[in-house]
Amino acid sequence: MDKLKPCPFCGGDPEYERHGTNRQSCIIACGDCGARIESGETEGLEGGMWNTRTADDELTAVNARIAELKKALEPLSDTVNAFADFQHDESETLVMIKAGDARRAAALLEKK
Repeated sequence: MDKLKPCPFCGGDPEYERHGTNRQSCIIACGDCGARIESGETEGLEGGMWNTRTADDELTAVNARIAELKKALEPLSDTVNAFADFQHDESETLVMIKAGDARRAAALLEKK
């Protein structure tokens, strides 16, 4: 049985709610936030799944990609907001547009 790492969400202390056997699953839960995992780990192997964490370099790469995507979407938000503010009469239907149609929508708004 591995020593359990702190909760990955809040840093709280995890506890075994149930030890795994060939007939029942292992359940580990955080005593602070309630995060839990249920696995098929049996005695001697328990805690491995709870202790598995994303490597720091992977997490850094994911966060960098998220920031990159947010920056790429910034110009789109102005178009979507302008489209949402567009005045229309009751007979028209406001239609959701795909991201690829944003330029065409912006051009249409400029013509109106």
